[in-house]
Amino acid sequence: MGVPGAGPATAREVRVETIDELRDYARRLHGYTAEEIEDIYFHINIVEHPLRYRLVRMEMERRGLHLAAPDATLRDLDLAAWLASRRCLRRRPWLREPIIALSVTLATSLVTSAMLAPIWACAMPLGFLGIQPAIVYLACTPVPLVVGVGIGARLGGRGWRRVWALWGVLAAAWGFYLTGAPETIVRSALLDGGAGGGGFGAF
Repeated sequence: MGVPGAGPATAREVRVETIDELRDYARRLHGYTAEEIEDIYFHINIVEHPLRYRLVRMEMERRGLHLAAPDATLRDLDLAAWLASRRCLRRRPWLREPIIALSVTLATSLVTSAMLAPIWACAMPLGFLGIQPAIVYLACTPVPLVVGVGIGARLGGRGWRRVWALWGVLAAAWGFYLTGAPETIVRSALLDGGAGGGGFGAF
């Protein structure tokens, strides 16, 4: 359908419309479906039609439609807003939440795992074990978990969606545990403490 007040900007002038024109436009908005209202919202030229844009927003508020700003992009690191601005997903809103859940969980898990990897590398392949390294590992371990949750929140894992970020962190922590690194670190610290020694090996 043709979208009133939408399309690329061909001029930077604000179009002055009469009260009757705005009333007619508001009446037409009332007759549009929610999908058509969304399409207008994401394509209206705000510079040329500020009053029409305001009428569209008022109609959205009346219907309880909550959408991202038309210029929402990934640079905002708000995945929910970015997905809401995609034409293909505006017609399939039920896909947004699964995509957000999967993306936040995977991103959080990968970030957390990547930050836990140095601890695993130092403890397992490199063999830096003992009570002193264990203290360092213990002090550093919470950092990847906190950063992972923070990354998930910036991607859109806020509010009730924070559960997806927590799932990602838990998945990474469980994977770290399955490597055997935590058990090896704790056992070496206990043995080293009982022997009254410890250190960073060659360091």
